[in-house]
Amino acid sequence: MPQIQISSILGGHSPTTHFGGAGQFRASLGIDPAQPIDDADGVFSTIGSGLLRPAATEKFSGTTINTAPLWMIPNPKDALVYVYDARGSAYTIDAAFATVTALADGETLTASLGNGAEYYDNYIYFAKNLTIARYGPLNGTPGFNGNYWTTTLSKTALTNTAYPTTFKNNLQIPNHVMHRHSDGVLYFADVVGNQGVIHKINTTKTTVEGDTDNGSTYNALDFPWGLWPTEIETYGTDLAIALYEGSNGNLRQSRAKIAFWDTTATNFNKLVFVEFPDQIITAMKNVNGTLYVISGNINARGFRVTAFLGGYSFKEVFYSETGEPCLSGAIDGTLNRVLFGSHTTVPEPDGCVYSVGLQKASLGSGFFNVMRATGGTSSTNVTSLSIADNNEMGFVVPVIGWTQAGEGSAGVSHGLDKQGTVYGTVATVWWSDLYRLGQPFKITKIRIPLAQAIAANMTIIPKIYTDEGTKTYTLTTMNNTNYSGKKNIVIRPENLTGDHNFMLELRWTGTALCTVGLPIIVEYELLND
Repeated sequence: MPQIQISSILGGHSPTTHFGGAGQFRASLGIDPAQPIDDADGVFSTIGSGLLRPAATEKFSGTTINTAPLWMIPNPKDALVYVYDARGSAYTIDAAFATVTALADGETLTASLGNGAEYYDNYIYFAKNLTIARYGPLNGTPGFNGNYWTTTLSKTALTNTAYPTTFKNNLQIPNHVMHRHSDGVLYFADVVGNQGVIHKINTTKTTVEGDTDNGSTYNALDFPWGLWPTEIETYGTDLAIALYEGSNGNLRQSRAKIAFWDTTATNFNKLVFVEFPDQIITAMKNVNGTLYVISGNINARGFRVTAFLGGYSFKEVFYSETGEPCLSGAIDGTLNRVLFGSHTTVPEPDGCVYSVGLQKASLGSGFFNVMRATGGTSSTNVTSLSIADNNEMGFVVPVIGWTQAGEGSAGVSHGLDKQGTVYGTVATVWWSDLYRLGQPFKITKIRIPLAQAIAANMTIIPKIYTDEGTKTYTLTTMNNTNYSGKKNIVIRPENLTGDHNFMLELRWTGTALCTVGLPIIVEYELLND
């Protein structure tokens, strides 16, 4: 019998529906081959598996979060992660990622859309609509200063410019993004009279770190008229600043710009003005010296991941027709991997985490969907992300924030998720590549190896889609009733035919982990026309 062997998934998502490269597959939702075969941390599960390994996602925030969490800020001074949401509420996450506590800010964070947040010099800074608040000192008895910028520093108030909103949840893109740079200064964005500007906060120590102003400046840098800063990131000794130039409805838009500034010159040093392909850049991350850029169009589906090559050149890393560009607080990375939150409609709608590359360079540099939010609905979007958990079994997994509606919406769910050992909260789904046979066929046998013997609460539902999904065949469920104790599942379908192509789906719904091994072997016979 002719057969197809699925021997690797390390190529990541295929860029098309019908043509994939080596080791590529059509799509996934919550599959992370960088994780081990199980959670035991045993002799066979201390390194990444490379297999179809579902990620366990559990919500740990209860009902504490009031609206979309936009920022998750770890820090070196205490054992807390600080969360800032789209209504100006602040929270803390404990080191065990078990408890979320609302900070009693005494109304100092009102008049805020979660405009920006950052750790800097012993304090957590919170950008509001018109000013900057801060919380600290973190190495002492911290408290809020709700008007640090306008009152304590006596600087000119910020401008609450109405930035564009997101496609999924109608959240305003943050207009005062903040960034701590390698020169020991905190920079943040503003728009004054339709002119983008960068302000800075610079502090030093008198009694405790960060307690004394050391040259904070209003309008440290300005840009040409009509260019609004949307993101700030470190690139070597320079600041990379993404700029947006407005929208004219459905017409072709002006392209986003990126300026580079050495922070000492009176003007920016370089402006990439025309080369960038998309209308707005919403997030950037410097990972191991490579500047990754997430971009797309205003209030539209789809996004692009690019890498800055130097000079005036960018290289496309991945382009997606689903999802949308992530917010500034929803991206993080390590040496070989960039993680960011968004949403998808393929293989089914939900909020999720995408990964460019895997934790080890040898595992590949493809595009993966490694975590599904517990929101579990088509309106869910991941709005914040941080690699903050140090209890990782040696594997980098993010903590994420998500929402099911936009700022100010009542009666909807928001939450914080972590990865753990609680499976089945939401389903994990994997679609194979589309196999083009070119003539009528009949599938006679499917062999699926498993890393664990089938036991209680393990459930995987296999399906075959034929002929661009016009026919669906739901096969025998892999569970303790049908295949108890089996580690090598053989399915012999009856009358599973197609005209010219097919694709395999696996859907995990059980509360116990069941990792699918490789190769998966599909046997078929060609039929006479």
